Amino acid sequence: MSAAEWMTAIGTLSAATAAVGIALAQNRVVAASQRGERFEKASLIVVGDLTDDSKVTVRNLGTTSVTDVRVDSTEASTVAAWPGQEAEYRILAHRIPIKERLAPGETHDFDVVSEQKGDPKTVSILLDYLEIPILYRDVYGTVWRRLGNRLPCVKGGTPLPGTAAYVRWIRRASALSPSDDEW
Repeated sequence: MSAAEWMTAIGTLSAATAAVGIALAQNRVVAASQRGERFEKASLIVVGDLTDDSKVTVRNLGTTSVTDVRVDSTEASTVAAWPGQEAEYRILAHRIPIKERLAPGETHDFDVVSEQKGDPKTVSILLDYLEIPILYRDVYGTVWRRLGNRLPCVKGGTPLPGTAAYVRWIRRASALSPSDDEW
């Protein structure tokens, strides 16, 4: 091979490497954008405060429906221990469905199955500090968890694009799909 052929081969290899690098960088940007959009949509599910009559309001302020709305009572308890005014408030309904589908713009009030012990005044003070954890599934199949007014976090279901869990999910799905010769 002559020097010109070597230079051509090196240039072609460099161009191919640069093209792959640019494609990967663009894929990362698109995945980050998709994650941001999905997180923004998940943030539009608003959980109201618990009222004295044990009701909570869930509102869908987004443009897409959410499904499987339910209470996740893993952290829904609070205790106060002032001398002579001990009180406890616990949510007993663990992952009981609230609403099968919450359409865009829809508001749903639901009763909380709870256990109250102690001074009623102290219990009503506790209600101001208790945050109700809600689980819901978006249109992409991702399960989100929202604790009161905090930002939602991914709890399961379809992983967000561009994450390591998403890559594993794609590999597992492609491994389970039938090959072309089986059709």
